[in-house]
Amino acid sequence: MTQSFCTDVDSGDYEYVFLGWFIASISMIGGAFGTGLEECTAVHNAAYGRRHRDRQQRLRDTSGATEDGKRTDRSAADD
Repeated sequence: MTQSFCTDVDSGDYEYVFLGWFIASISMIGGAFGTGLEECTAVHNAAYGRRHRDRQQRLRDTSGATEDGKRTDRSAADD
């Protein structure tokens, strides 16, 4: 009754699985710490590409909003 399920698996295969799991875990933890130490704009720029930033800038230019999302007096008077 104490028979294992994977008797045909070489013990070296477990080391590769463990190594992959370990590296993925350490990378995720390191990324979380690194993200916590950076400014929000640096993380945002790393997460989103140039096309996203260009699109957001075009939207701000056409709506008259500043970077913080508030509208300028010029565009508010147009409404």
